[in-house]
Amino acid sequence: MGVLEFLPAPRRVLRQLAEKPEDFAEEHGVRLHEVAQTVGQHSLAFIRTFSLETPPEWFGHFAIEAESQQMVGVCSLKGPPDGGTVEMAYFTFPGFEGRGIATAMAQFVWERARLLPGVKVVMAHTAAEFNASTRVLEKIGMQFVGEEEEDGALVWRWEMPVEST
Repeated sequence: MGVLEFLPAPRRVLRQLAEKPEDFAEEHGVRLHEVAQTVGQHSLAFIRTFSLETPPEWFGHFAIEAESQQMVGVCSLKGPPDGGTVEMAYFTFPGFEGRGIATAMAQFVWERARLLPGVKVVMAHTAAEFNASTRVLEKIGMQFVGEEEEDGALVWRWEMPVEST
């Protein structure tokens, strides 16, 4: 994996990607992946579930491979902390898996989260099985803390207190 750059994805940027991907690519000088517009649409729908007053630092970034300027993934917090806990998420676009991109995105989100006000614990969910995502979370220092239900499915919960670094 080459060096990654992270492009903030506030509402305006997500709206542009969702509605006019060619304009987005031109304005930001990036090469879009075939799933980028769909990811933009879903991300915009998610961010719209929060108040307009929710600061953009609680949401996502697009991962751009610096040398090629290819968009390779997206990473995000899933909103402000709830009782001191904030959830992180990341998605490597198809064809870019296995290159360390997910680990770099997870580390980036972790580093941002631990500096934001009110965050005591960063958590993530994975499928209830050992897989690439569980390895990513282990690599950045998160610990498996148990199983829980999310959207009707059994998932594994991973956590890392911000004081642990």
